[in-house]
Amino acid sequence: MRIFDMLGIPKEAYIFDIAFIDPPAMMNKGQTTRDSDSWDDVSPRFVADYHFTENLMGFASLAKGYKAGGFNALQIGSQFDNEDVWNFETGIKHVLPAYGLQYDVSTYYYAYDNRQAIRLDTTTAIPRYVVDTSDLEAWGVDFNALWQATSALTLDFNAAYIDSTYKHYVTPEGINVSGQPTGVPKWSFATGAAYLWDLDENGSVRASLRYGYRGKTRCSDESLSQAPAA
Repeated sequence: MRIFDMLGIPKEAYIFDIAFIDPPAMMNKGQTTRDSDSWDDVSPRFVADYHFTENLMGFASLAKGYKAGGFNALQIGSQFDNEDVWNFETGIKHVLPAYGLQYDVSTYYYAYDNRQAIRLDTTTAIPRYVVDTSDLEAWGVDFNALWQATSALTLDFNAAYIDSTYKHYVTPEGINVSGQPTGVPKWSFATGAAYLWDLDENGSVRASLRYGYRGKTRCSDESLSQAPAA
C-alpha cells in the first residue's frame, strides 16, 4: 500500500468487492443482512420382511428423508426451504444355491417437496449458480442378478427403469414444467464378467470386463429453451 501512496494512487482504485457484480446486489452493497432461520424434522422409517422359504424373502419399506433449508450467499434476500422426501419400496430377494444364482427385484416410488438443486440463474444481469427448489416424483423398477457360473467365472447384470417428473415447478425464467420430465433417462443397465486364476501359493490373478448403458436424457420445456435453434 505504501507503494500506491508514493505513486499517488488512491485506495479506492485498488480495493473493491468482486462479489457485488449485478445491479440488485450493488443497490444493497454495504448493507448488513442478519437474516436467520432454523429447521427441524422428524424422519421415520418402517421396514418389514417375510421369509417365504429359506432362500426367498420379500420386503417393504417406507421412509422419510430431510435436508435443512438455507440461504444463497450472493443473492440478496434469497432463502430456500427445507427438502423433504417420502420413499416407498417393495421387492424380493431370491437365492438359488444349486445354480449358483442370486437375484433381487424391487419397485419404488418417491415424492420430493422442495428438492434442492444447483441451477444457473439467468434472470440477473450476470448469470450465477444458486440453490433452487422444486417438487418432483418418480417411480421405477430395479433388477440385479449374480451368477457364479463356475468356481472361477462370475457374471452379473443389473437394470433400472425410472420415470421422474416435476409435480409443481415454475423456473425463475417463468417456464412451467409441471408434469414434465426432470431430465433423468428412463433406462439404464450394466453387465460384467470376472474370471479368477488361482495360482496356489503364488496368489491369484483376476480379470474383469464391464459394460454400461444409460438412456437418452429426457428434455423439458426449460431444457429445450436453452438449446440452440436448428
